[in-house]
Amino acid sequence: MSQIIHPCFLSRSNTQLKYYRKHMKTYGFTLIELLTVIAIIGVLAAILIPAVLSMRTKSWHVQSANNLRQVYAASQLYALDHDMYLPNSWVEAIEGEDNNRAQSSWKKLLYEGGYVGENPSGVNHLEVLGSPVQRNLCPSQTINHIPPRLVTFGMNNVTMLSAEENYGVKTHDFISPARTILFSEGHLVAGDDWFSAGISASKLPNNVDNVVNFIYADGHIGMLPIEEFPKVIGAPYSDSWYFWKGFLD
Repeated sequence: MSQIIHPCFLSRSNTQLKYYRKHMKTYGFTLIELLTVIAIIGVLAAILIPAVLSMRTKSWHVQSANNLRQVYAASQLYALDHDMYLPNSWVEAIEGEDNNRAQSSWKKLLYEGGYVGENPSGVNHLEVLGSPVQRNLCPSQTINHIPPRLVTFGMNNVTMLSAEENYGVKTHDFISPARTILFSEGHLVAGDDWFSAGISASKLPNNVDNVVNFIYADGHIGMLPIEEFPKVIGAPYSDSWYFWKGFLD
């Protein structure tokens, strides 16, 4: 078989070609070069992976805030149809029904009444009633549960009084709505696998990455570390009283 010679060598003598072939070598990566590349990849991964995970968690927080806004808007529409009373809850165990207890709470009033808007996933409007932060950081109690527990939000306990005690709280009962919590990422009951319908100083939001998304009674979003939530309802007109109650009996 005839040998193909690069055009640049056609004018050279056979002696020159033989010398070139004799001294031409093909070089690969050395061990040091390979180790250097691996080390660089490792450093980049150590920098980028936490940043990607952080961005993913931030996106869950944004979606949680958006869901809270939808729930707040739904509660205001409900109030308009019910003489300005906010939805309340009469929570009791119902035999044969899922322990998520949305079936007998303010959540049921909102989604069965058609006040909660359609979701892209179309799962009974329930996704908007919960936080993707809690669903994704506690999948065993939420999205991996059978059936999935998509409802995780809680309502301020003072607004979800028993129907046997009171019809509820009106939207204009709050003295300073901008200081009183209304809806929040919920409280996962200790030793159980369901989220309570309400949150309070004794049932603080939990099961999130130490940061809680919530919405005030005037409709603006709040975000606080769990440890900064007031642990008691203080004297009237104190900061903790406004936060957890904010209206006179």
